[in-house]
Amino acid sequence: MPRRGNNYSYKHNRYLGFERVRSEHEYEREKSIPTEKQVKFFKALVMRCKENNLDCSTGKTRTRAEYSMAIDKLILRLTEAGVAVKSSGKEASYVLSHKSDARNNEHYTTERIVVYERDANDGGEHLQES
Repeated sequence: MPRRGNNYSYKHNRYLGFERVRSEHEYEREKSIPTEKQVKFFKALVMRCKENNLDCSTGKTRTRAEYSMAIDKLILRLTEAGVAVKSSGKEASYVLSHKSDARNNEHYTTERIVVYERDANDGGEHLQES
């Protein structure tokens, strides 16, 4: 039986599928690399802990999430010891929203972190989204 045309379409081409998976992997890998600001702040907190003779061990820190958890641990140790840690005057909240598209009858959920800047005139109680 003779073949009719090309059986490969762009949606189902194995090479394009491989590239998509590879690009998603690269994106996730780049997203897990800690930022320079995060590493610098972490090192400053470690030095502050050493200056005040506090335990500065936080375990393994290689990814962005691990740096974030380690920074939280160090800030907690410093505040428990009575050392003031300068804050940026901002607050963050985790927002999870569920929406639906009536045209396509699709439901989707989005998650994001919203950063608010404290309003200095109200004594920090009123927050403005930045």
